[in-house]
Formats: sequence, C-alpha cells, structure tokens
Amino acid sequence: MVEHEPGLRKIIRAEIYAALGKRVDGCSPDQFLKSPALAAGAQVIVPEYAFHLLEPVASSDWPPIRLLFRTADAHLKFVQNLREPSIIAVASASKILLKTARAVLASAVGRQHSFREVLVGAMERPDLRGADVVFCDSLTINRVRCKRKLHYQLISQECMREIAAILELFAVPNRRMKA
Repeated sequence: MVEHEPGLRKIIRAEIYAALGKRVDGCSPDQFLKSPALAAGAQVIVPEYAFHLLEPVASSDWPPIRLLFRTADAHLKFVQNLREPSIIAVASASKILLKTARAVLASAVGRQHSFREVLVGAMERPDLRGADVVFCDSLTINRVRCKRKLHYQLISQECMREIAAILELFAVPNRRMKA
C-alpha cells in the first residue's frame, strides 16, 4: 500500500486485512520510489490520486491496483436529515481524513450543528459521549465511546471486490501485498 499519510495508510491496511485476510505492508511514495525492490513479488496498491507517481517503477507483470474510495453521500444525507441542532464529530487515525470530512460535511453542518474533529492515536479510547453522532473510520470504530457512532469504510466495495479478484487471478504462493 503506497500512501503519503501514515494514518490513512493504516486505515487502508486494516480494511484490506479485515475484508480479505491478507497482510498488507505499507510505505510512502518517496520510500517506494527510492527502493523499487519493494515492488518485487508484491501486488502494489495505490490511491487513484497518487497513481501517476508509481508508473515508472511498478512491475509490468503485476500492474498496480488503483484504490478507489467510497463516497460520503450516505453520511452527508444523515447530517442533512438531523432535525435538531446536534454535535457532530469525526474520529479518525488520519489527519487527511479529518480534513476531508470537514470539507465534505461543511455544507450539511452549516450553522445549525456543531462540528468536532478528533485525531485518535494508536492506544487512545476517546470519550465522545457529549457528541450526538460520531463518524468513525475502521481503526477507531471499536475504540470510540459515544452515544451513536456510524462507520465510514474508506475503500469502496467495488474496489475491494476488484482487489480480491486480482489477487485470486494472479495468485502466487507467499505473494506479498504492498498497500
């Protein structure tokens, strides 16, 4: 898994492991470009927005998989449908996911609701019972204490199915995944 931001990399790795039972290694694009040997015998997975960075390095035998994220349409609609002023929080292990959530939810939060971002460290179990609803990523969903939490799974279902199909198609014993 090749991704700039360590928190996002951890979330992606966790989601692939949870869905497919495959151990996933991760690194930044800089690390990957400096050490092309990381691609040897590995299936490289990279978010679509960074795909262009890896084209000169990736193995032609196993082309990199473009990682596609889910939309947040359902979460946005949930906030839009809140009838009472509410405290809405997003808890994540990723700084970039928090920044993106703030931008995506801004119009729905508006002046009616309050918004809070919570960056959750590896060993933290934040108490967010003061929030009316907390959107959690795949790493924080089981650690956040709150009244109501909703899971935001980052990788789209279609993309996860594609990853599974490609891994099955190119199945090689002891093949590593670089996500």
